[in-house]
Amino acid sequence: MAGGWSDFTIQITVEDKAAFDDALKGLLGVTYTPVAVSKQVVNGINYRFVCLAQTVYPGAPVRLAMVDIHFSPEKKHAFVTGIRDLG
Repeated sequence: MAGGWSDFTIQITVEDKAAFDDALKGLLGVTYTPVAVSKQVVNGINYRFVCLAQTVYPGAPVRLAMVDIHFSPEKKHAFVTGIRDLG
């Protein structure tokens, strides 16, 4: 449905993962592993990825985070629009 967010799913497609990897390329300090995704079709695609997040240091705890990404089909590029800790 255009404009509305899909339900979260653990079925992350190859295209979803490619957008995620493109947007987070070069991000240092925290490792994000997507475990669920929700999408919104707009002028491109907005993604909300629920991720396992771990700061890059020995023994760092794993926590949940939401990574928001926008994929622009015109630019064929994805970029992070927000990251927030979920606890």
